[in-house]
Amino acid sequence: MLLINFSGLASGIDSEALIEATIQAQEGVRITPKEDKISDLEDTNSALEELKTKLSTLQSTVKGFASINGGIVAKQAISSNESVITGAANNSAASGTYSFTVTQLAKNATVSLASAGTTYSSSSATINSSINPGAAAADRTITVDVGTGANQESVDVVIDNTTTLDQFVTEFNTNSTKAIATIVNVGTTAATDHVVMITSNEQGEDDGTIALTIGTEITTAGTGAFDDNTTSQATNAEFSVDGIGGTIVRQSNTVSDLVAGVTFNLAATGTATVSIQNDNATTASSAQEFIEIYNEIVEYVRENNEITREEDGEDVENIFGSLAKTRLDDNALTSLRSDISGSSISDGSAETITIFAAMGITTQRDGTLEFDADEFETALNSEPNAVKDLFQNFADTTSLTGGTIDQYIRFNGLFDTTTTGNSEQISNLNDQIARQRQIIEAQAAQLRARFARLEGLIGNLQNQQSS
Repeated sequence: MLLINFSGLASGIDSEALIEATIQAQEGVRITPKEDKISDLEDTNSALEELKTKLSTLQSTVKGFASINGGIVAKQAISSNESVITGAANNSAASGTYSFTVTQLAKNATVSLASAGTTYSSSSATINSSINPGAAAADRTITVDVGTGANQESVDVVIDNTTTLDQFVTEFNTNSTKAIATIVNVGTTAATDHVVMITSNEQGEDDGTIALTIGTEITTAGTGAFDDNTTSQATNAEFSVDGIGGTIVRQSNTVSDLVAGVTFNLAATGTATVSIQNDNATTASSAQEFIEIYNEIVEYVRENNEITREEDGEDVENIFGSLAKTRLDDNALTSLRSDISGSSISDGSAETITIFAAMGITTQRDGTLEFDADEFETALNSEPNAVKDLFQNFADTTSLTGGTIDQYIRFNGLFDTTTTGNSEQISNLNDQIARQRQIIEAQAAQLRARFARLEGLIGNLQNQQSS
C-alpha cells in the first residue's frame, strides 16, 4: 500500500519552525544591524537637510546686514507734506534733510482722435466710409510717434473706407509697445459719441511724447475723420532743492538718482521737507529676527544630538538622536559662534561698543542668544555706527558667497558631501542585505531538503518496522 509522508509526521519534528528560527537568527546577525545602520543614516540625512534649510534662512536674513546691503541700521524718510512728496530710504542712505519745491509733475501724453463732422455711435462704427480705397497708402495712413530721438517708436496704421474704430485700436495696440489705444464714450448713455484715446506708457518728454500725422485722404474725404484731435502732451518733473542751484528735471515723478539710497515720489506741486533718519524700531526688529532664527538652529541641534538611555532589567540600550553620530552640525554652530565673537571692533576704534554683548546681545549657558531690547536701543541711540559695524563684520564673514554658511550649505558643500557619502553607504548596505538574503534563503532551502530526506528515511524505517 502506497504511503504519503508529510514533513514532521514521521519524526514528530516541526522542521519549518526550526528553519524559520534559524532564518531569524541569521537575519538578526547578518541583516538587522545593517537595516539599523540604514535607518540611522537616513535619519541623519533628513536632519541635515532640515538644518541646511534653517541655515539658508539664517544666511538670507544676515545677508541683509552685510556691507553690500548697507548694514543693519534701517533708514526712514519722513516728509513734512506727504501730499507733495514722499520718500523711501534703504539701509545705505545717509542721514540728512532735503527741502523741495515741486513746480511741475511728470505726466504721460494723451491724444484723443475725433471727427468734427461725425459722431461715432458705437465702437464698431466706420472711421470714414468716404475714403477712396484706391488712394495711395501714405494718404490713408495714421502715424503715431511715441517718444523722441533714439527712444522714439513709430506706428503706422493704414485704413480704408471699411476700417472701424475697433479695428484701428486693435491694429495699433498690436504694433505698439510704448502706448495704448482705447475707445471712450464722450457722449451720454442715450446719445453715445466715441473717440479713440492714445496714451503713452511712460512719463516725461523723452519717452512719453506723442506726435500724430494723419494722411490727407482721411481728413478731407467726404465729411472727414480724425480732424478734431486734442493733445495733452507729456511733461517732465521739475523741482528744486534748497542748497542746489537751478531747476532739477527728471523724466518721472519717481526720483531715485538724486540722493544715494533714497527714492523720492513727487505727488503734487508745492513745498515739503524730507528727513532721512535712523529707524530704530525696524533695526531692532531685524536684530530680533536674526536672534530667533539663530536660537532655533541651536535648539534644533541640541534636540537632535541627544543620547537617551533605556533600561529593561539588565538590558541597557542607548538611543542616539538623528545628529548624534555626526559632528557636522556641531562644527557649523562652532563656526557661527566664532564669527559672532570675531566680529568685534578693534581696540583702536573710537567706539565704546565693540562686542555684541555691549549692545545687549549675550550668549546663554545653553548656547542661545538673549536680546535686551532696551540696551540695544540705547546702543543705537548712542553709537549707531558701532552697531552697524558689528553686524556688518559678522554678516560679511558669515553670509556672503564663500562665507561660513555658504561653505556648509552650497552645492557640493560640507552638507552635500556628508549626505552624499551617507547615501552611498545606504546603497552599499542595501546591496549587502540583498546578498545576505540570498545566502539565507539558500541555506533555508538546503535545510528543507535535508529535513525532507530525514522524514523520508524515518518513514521508510517505520514501514519496515511495521512490516
